[in-house]
Amino acid sequence: MLRKLILASLLVCSLTSFVCFFTSYDAAPAQVRKIGNAREAVSLTDAAAFRTAADSFMDATVRETGFSGVVVLAKGGEIIFKRSCGFASLEPAVSNTLDTPFRIASLTKQFTAAAILHLEQCGRLSTADHVCKHLNAFCNEHNRNITIHHLLSHTSGLPRIPADAEGRTRWKTMSRAPTPLDDYVALASESRLLFEPGTEFKYSNFGYRVLSAVVVAVTGMPYAEYMDREVFGALALSDTGVARLESTARESRIADAIVCMTPGQGAKGYTKARLSRNFGTGFGSGGAFTTANDLLKWDRILAQDAYLDAKHKASLFQPVKDHYAYGWSVRQSKLNGKTYHVHNGANEGYVSRMMRVPEDDLVIIGLANIRRSDELSKAFKQFFQLCRSLPYREP
Repeated sequence: MLRKLILASLLVCSLTSFVCFFTSYDAAPAQVRKIGNAREAVSLTDAAAFRTAADSFMDATVRETGFSGVVVLAKGGEIIFKRSCGFASLEPAVSNTLDTPFRIASLTKQFTAAAILHLEQCGRLSTADHVCKHLNAFCNEHNRNITIHHLLSHTSGLPRIPADAEGRTRWKTMSRAPTPLDDYVALASESRLLFEPGTEFKYSNFGYRVLSAVVVAVTGMPYAEYMDREVFGALALSDTGVARLESTARESRIADAIVCMTPGQGAKGYTKARLSRNFGTGFGSGGAFTTANDLLKWDRILAQDAYLDAKHKASLFQPVKDHYAYGWSVRQSKLNGKTYHVHNGANEGYVSRMMRVPEDDLVIIGLANIRRSDELSKAFKQFFQLCRSLPYREP
């Protein structure tokens, strides 16, 4: 029963989040045909019908579970819808807001990629550089052909995490305790490549931790410090940062990971999740935290050519293999032909998703301080079907 409640909490995060994305402020009531839990497609152009469908989807789940997180939809920089639910802290009870920092896991990769491209733009490195030029650990016979481009696009041949049993054990131990970046570089350099660099795609947290070390080698600054001063600070993303090995005062504001035990009971219905991870070990692959409001600012930065010029911004969103560019998955909708940029993030106790549709100047952000599950992934799929005017199912 407890497991079902926890999974239900995860489900409502997704449901509440993406129901809210396309609601209209002045939509009038409308009828939506229902057959069991199956629902016919509802066009987004019919604001009233879509709002009815979205509200129905949300109501069916909020009644039964709890959701902790924030969602926001903006078009052209103007917020169309925002919703904050649940709690950033239970003792004392502090509600989530658009200014609550959440750990964003793999959404960190887009910031690391942008930082690398900015360094290239400033002439301090080239994405064509062999990693060996900056890190001696990557001058071995088996990994000397890996370039920065390969790391950015997950085509280096490095595994997601160590592929062998001993390596996975080391990785798990390292993730639980303060572990210097150099230790991850050393472990990555020992790893057998899964394929010749540039020939295939394999999503790799290893690769983005190595990119963190490239930033250090080029700038002479610790990764977190460089990002705080030269990226987040320079761009006025004041509530965004990278977790340190030893937790800082800034990190105390991050929403606690919580679990919904009894829906409808307010803060009393939640309990704080037990976590074993040291989030400072995520570095450039998953160590960042941010707020919904800062991600809205970041979207506006990406919509312009101020931080990254047109050439380097194009590189950020140019797919290499398997739809992956640099820190973003870039796909073309089979429904309307529009290109969208998307990335998900999930680590112990947190779930995040950000999607941009440049043609419509639209951004959708969802941040939650709950755990990921298969049920959450299924819920996202149904919500995207609803939001893309496809038949869908309510839970």
